[in-house]
Amino acid sequence: MKIVTQNFKTGVLSLLDIPIPKMSDGEVLVRAHASLISLGTDRSVIALGKKNSLNKAISRPDLVKKVLNRVKKEGFWSTFKVVNNLISEPRPFGYSLVGTVIKVGKLVDDISVGDRVACSGAGYANHSEVVSVPKNLCVKIPEGVDIKHASFSTIGSIVMQGIRQADNRLGENCLVIGLGLLGQFTIQILNSAGINTIGVDLDENKIELAKNNGCSLAITRDDPSIIEKIIDFTDGYGVDSSIITAATNSNDPINLAGEACKMKGTVVSVGRVSTDFNRDIYYKKELDLKMSCSYGPGRYDSNYE
Repeated sequence: MKIVTQNFKTGVLSLLDIPIPKMSDGEVLVRAHASLISLGTDRSVIALGKKNSLNKAISRPDLVKKVLNRVKKEGFWSTFKVVNNLISEPRPFGYSLVGTVIKVGKLVDDISVGDRVACSGAGYANHSEVVSVPKNLCVKIPEGVDIKHASFSTIGSIVMQGIRQADNRLGENCLVIGLGLLGQFTIQILNSAGINTIGVDLDENKIELAKNNGCSLAITRDDPSIIEKIIDFTDGYGVDSSIITAATNSNDPINLAGEACKMKGTVVSVGRVSTDFNRDIYYKKELDLKMSCSYGPGRYDSNYE
C-alpha cells in the first residue's frame, strides 16, 4: 500500500510503498476512499519539517522541554541517538478520512466488514491507502451522506467540542476568533442553533466568507474600534462567550476574547494560542477559561499571525 510521509529532519515529502498495517483486537482495518487535506494543519506540519534545527526548536518549545528532561535522566548521547533516530524516520500525517472496512478485530462488535466509516486521529487516519484505526475513532457513515462530506467528520467534532464547552443559549452572542475552516464551521453551527455570531480575523477574504456564511458581525482584527463595535452589538454587555479557533504564538486572541466577554462569560480555545495572557482581565470579570483542544499543536486552520 502507499502512504504519504515526511522526513522531519529534511522536510522532504515522499510517497512510500509499505506493508498493510497490523491490526489489534480493538481496531478496524479500513481501505481509504478519501482523506481530508487540512490547509492549516498539513501546511504547518510541512513547513515545520522544512525549518532548520534551531527554528524547529523555537517553533516547538514543548518538544525541546521533553528533550531536555530526557537529557537530565539519560544523558546527552543517549538522548541524541534517540532523537536523531526519531526525526530521521518517515512521519505520516493526516487525521481525518473515510473508507470501507475490510477487517475488524475480535473486540469490535458494532462495525462490520463492508461498512462505510469515517475515521479520526493523528497517527491513525493518515493519508494512506489502508489504515488501522481504534474502534472508538471510527463511526459508520449514514446512507445518503457523500463520502467527501464525511471526510470532514473530525473537523466537525473539534468544532462541536468548542461549542458544547461554550454552552450558549438561544439568542446569546458568541465571538469566534479565527475564521479559517474551524471558524467557518463554528459560525454556521452556532447560527443554526439560534446564536448571534461575531467573527474576527486578519484576512479580509475570510471576513467576507464569514458574512456569506451568516455571521451577524464580522470585523478585521486591525479595526481600532473592534471592542466598541462588539460592545455596541451586544447592547453594552459584551459577548456571552468567545471561541478561539486560531493558531498563533501571540497572546492577542486570548486577550481579545477576554476583553470582549461580559461579566462571568466563557472563553473556549480549540486553537493553539499562547497562554501568557493578561490574567487581570479574566480575574476582574470572573471569566471561565476552557482550553479544550486535544488534537496537538498545528491541528488548526486559521494562522492568526
